Amino acid sequence: MIEIINSKFELLGVISNYESLIFNRAWHGVGDFELHINKEKKNVDKLQKDNFIIINKSKNKVGIIEDAKLDCNNTKTLIVTGKQLKGITNRRLTVTDSYDRVAETEAENVFKHYINNHMIDTYYNDIKTPERNIEWLRLAETQNRGIKTVWQSRYEYLDVLMEHISKDTGLGWNIFIELAQKCAFFDVYEGKDRSIHQSDNPPIIFSDKKRNLATSTITDNSSSWKNTGYALGKGELEDRPLVIVKENDFTGLNRREVLLDMNSIEVSDLADEGKKKLEDYKQIKSIEGSVYQIPNMEYEKDWDLGDIVTVETEGYSEDKRITNIKEVYERNNQTIEINFGDKIPELIEQLRKLNKGVL
Repeated sequence: MIEIINSKFELLGVISNYESLIFNRAWHGVGDFELHINKEKKNVDKLQKDNFIIINKSKNKVGIIEDAKLDCNNTKTLIVTGKQLKGITNRRLTVTDSYDRVAETEAENVFKHYINNHMIDTYYNDIKTPERNIEWLRLAETQNRGIKTVWQSRYEYLDVLMEHISKDTGLGWNIFIELAQKCAFFDVYEGKDRSIHQSDNPPIIFSDKKRNLATSTITDNSSSWKNTGYALGKGELEDRPLVIVKENDFTGLNRREVLLDMNSIEVSDLADEGKKKLEDYKQIKSIEGSVYQIPNMEYEKDWDLGDIVTVETEGYSEDKRITNIKEVYERNNQTIEINFGDKIPELIEQLRKLNKGVL
């Protein structure tokens, strides 16, 4: 079932007889959705840009509509697309003259610092900018989750920044709604370790032997991998400070070098910031697959997005975090497709990484 609401959290209509729905949930980044429905069905007219859709009454599965178009080959089919609600972070930059810095604190507080400063109680330096506030967005109460870290940002898209912090700290993030309060909350999450190498939780194993892994594709891609970075900091020409950052002590053919142009970073921060930027060039190791639900291994009950599980297929065995889940609904049938480990970047993401500079 799909409920449609507006940004005042008013219910506009309900749809249950669509042709197909794909809803992608992402742990580190922002997922998306695609809905196919006959344009003549009831409440289709409510599928307007910037309205929200709620999947099966789940406050954590909310999308914001960005586009609606008619299929040129079938003029009766409307194709509605958008992002998870947390995709609204793409509408804000970390706008500041100098860097917006966070002193050492738990990762949860780093996330929430930037959301608060650039979406909720916004400032440009010391001047309030209420026009940037989103009046219905709140911060969930902090629980001081995650490792301690420091961060700084300037003129980055918030969704990109959230993804970087998430990958660096392992925490996930989302924006969920509370209809009764007519607002939405930003919060972060810790996935549970459900691998075979722990004893706190019942282990979850996806494998051919257990017959719960329907299909699988293993990717081990090093085409964009760089393991040694030359971080150039703030300065002019030959006076710019240089710090070498390494993933490990690679030598010879295995050493892969990259220039990290960090032209506004002070020398005292260059090593830490350089290591973070080198993370953009890591190897991609992932498994994609569709899964069957079997007793004691039910989706959202026994395991969920962000959990670390054990995957065994074709002689491969490794503990991996569930980073993306694609829910596919067609004719009252639901299938689940999972990405374990690193998400394989699309071309536009790779181009953005290659062109990304630090102001």
